[in-house]
Amino acid sequence: DPEDVMINYYDSEIRAGEFFDRVDEVAKSLVALGVRKGDSIVASLESVPEYIELLLACEKIGCCIKNFLGSAEEISI
Repeated sequence: DPEDVMINYYDSEIRAGEFFDRVDEVAKSLVALGVRKGDSIVASLESVPEYIELLLACEKIGCCIKNFLGSAEEISI
């Protein structure tokens, strides 16, 4: 049900309909940036709702996400 609460994050609730709409928008944005199936992307996100959206968007596309919380100099794809 689109009205079901998917995520409780601090004082906010994200409902299923809104959540999956956001996942679709993230996937469309990644594809528009040239991300394709089999690609790897790097994100630097802690445990926030946006990370879950990005993870599921990557799953939709078929790309791999590497969550990295180090410095920019340490990133190597």
